[in-house]
This record gives sequence, C-alpha cells and structure tokens, in this order.
Amino acid sequence: MKRILFVIAVLLPIANLFAQTKNIDVDGVKFRYSYRCVPAKPLDPPIFNWWGKATVNSSIRNIDSEELAEKIIVRGQQKAEAEADAKMIVTVRANNVIVEDRRVNTVTNTSKDKDGKETKTYSYYVSATYSMEGSYVIKFNNEELVQENCNPKGNWSTSSYSSYDAAAKYWNDNKEGIIAGWQRELSLKIAEYASNKASLEYGFPTFTENEEIKTMDEKKHDENITMRANVETLKRALSAADGNNPVNPDSIAPLIEYFKSIPAKYADPKLKADDKLRYIANYNLCVIYFTLDQPEMITEYATAISAGDNGRKDGEKLLKEAEKRKAYLDRTGLKTRHFLPANYPALIKGEAVTTTGHIDTTDIPEETTEEP
Repeated sequence: MKRILFVIAVLLPIANLFAQTKNIDVDGVKFRYSYRCVPAKPLDPPIFNWWGKATVNSSIRNIDSEELAEKIIVRGQQKAEAEADAKMIVTVRANNVIVEDRRVNTVTNTSKDKDGKETKTYSYYVSATYSMEGSYVIKFNNEELVQENCNPKGNWSTSSYSSYDAAAKYWNDNKEGIIAGWQRELSLKIAEYASNKASLEYGFPTFTENEEIKTMDEKKHDENITMRANVETLKRALSAADGNNPVNPDSIAPLIEYFKSIPAKYADPKLKADDKLRYIANYNLCVIYFTLDQPEMITEYATAISAGDNGRKDGEKLLKEAEKRKAYLDRTGLKTRHFLPANYPALIKGEAVTTTGHIDTTDIPEETTEEP
C-alpha cells in the first residue's frame, strides 16, 4: 500500500506538469489607439488660423449658408475669431439635388403549398438615386491652393407596399420632404469633402485605429492568470494614448520587463505551449514599441516571431511595418506621433517642448463592457 502511495505521489506532479504544458490557446485582444498626423503639404507658417464660408442654392430648404459654413473644419488648426483674422479660407458651394433615377419596383414572391402548387404574390417599393453638383476652394494668404468640383451621390428606397399605386402615392405625397432631406445630406457631404482635403493636406488630424495584442487562454497553465492580467493592463495603457499625449514609457516599463522575461522562462523548443508563449510576448513587445514610436526596437522581436512555429507571417508583416514607421518618422523629422500641433515647429527642429503631459497608466480606470 505504501509503495502504491509513493508511486502516486511521484507521478501526480508529472501528470500535472504534462497537463499544464501540452498546449495553450492564443487569443487576440482588441483595443483602439489614437495618434496625430502631420500635414501632407505643410504651409509656411505650418500653424495658422482658418475660416469657413458657404454658398447654398436658393432652392435648398433645410440648411442655410451659415449652418453649412459651421460644418467646415481644418483639424489640428485653430478657427479664427473672424474672417479678417484668418490666413486660410475654405469656401464650399452646394447646388440643388438632381434626382437621377426614381422608379416603382415590383418584387415577385413565389411560394408552394404541400401539393407543390405555386402561388405568386407581388410587393412594390420606390427607389431613387440622387446627386448634387458642388465645389470647394481653399485659399491661403489669398492664394488659391485647391479648387475642386465634387458630385456626392446617394441611394434611397422605401419599405414594401401591397400595391403599385400605394407605393407611388407615398412618393407623390412625401417627395418634397424627402428631397429636402437629400439636400441637407449632400450639402453636408460637400463640407465634409472640403474639411477632409484641408485637414489632410494642411492640418494635423488625429486618427483612431483598431489594433490587437495577444493573450493566452489555458486555466491549467501556471502563467495564465499573470499573463491575462498584464495583457489587460497593457490594453488600458495603450488605449489611453491620444493625439496630444503618448503613454508614459515609465508607466509601462514593468509590462515591458514582464514580456521580455517570457521567452527565457519558457524556452523549450519542443513544447507548443512554450512556443506560443514566446509568440505572445514577442508580438506584444512589437505592439508596445510601435505605440511608443520606436520602430528600431521592433526588429529583434519580429525576427524572433518569424523564427518560431507560430505567427511567421506576423513577424514578416511587423518587420515591414517597422520599416514604414521609421521612414515616416525620418521623413517628417518627428520622434513621436503624439504632440500638440502648436509644438510642431519646435519638434521638427529637435527642440525640447512641454506637452500637456504623459498619460499615467496608474490612473486609468477599469475598462467597462461598453463597446469603444
């Protein structure tokens, strides 16, 4: 009996070890990450005040020139207090809506009874396509930089009606209000086109992208709880960065050290679980250095991913992205994609600036279940 108990005592830890390390699942953890872009065509000076103006066709009923002008924005630049104070003037023009195709459509529905007899029923709906001719002009110091025509379009349809006449009646009774809605919709699109053009060419817009880090899912593995907790902390830290403020590197230093420790801790080349843990750690380190705008730090970890059994294509993709990021930073003369636009002239000269401050991850609230 004692011998049996001894054998069990020896084999049980081995069995647990085997159960722990046989394999793990790798899960993606989504987060949203914001950063600021520099102008595609910087002006001199690169920081300026702007003003928006609009001309609206007299037939347009539910948006006027003043309201449409208020929809214009040059992102990352300051709106002037008055037109006379502005270096940049963005002017949009909205004409009337053109109804290009309006028709009553017939839908045939066929059903069969238990004897196979077919019965056809019909329903009807109204559809339309519509467009608007518009344009916008961007001037800087009274010099015309951009003059473009635009032709926003839209598609529209009703719900189904039991008769052709009912569908046609709905259009005839409501067409004025429907067209008025189209007028507003397409006028706003013209203002959006002008705003996007001015912002991308001459402004400092911020962008938010969906990104992903990796975690494990294997309750029997000793690393599971620690790994998942650290990944959640990392997600909150990286999500907190915005166009003005990067995550403070000192705040995520413990996370960097943790992920760096994983490949040495789980180094068995024959264990699938170890290989996946190394993949998770190296992948997350690449994402961290991307968000810190340190692409030169990514090569080591992306190369390690390519050498493993998991995520070889990820490693190749990360290396290419690192090259692109480095080229972008070299081209723009910046070391970060998180800055106040007012600091841009000093940053491209390599001068030290004071921002609104790093984001300290220790004060980031727990994430809610609400979608970002």
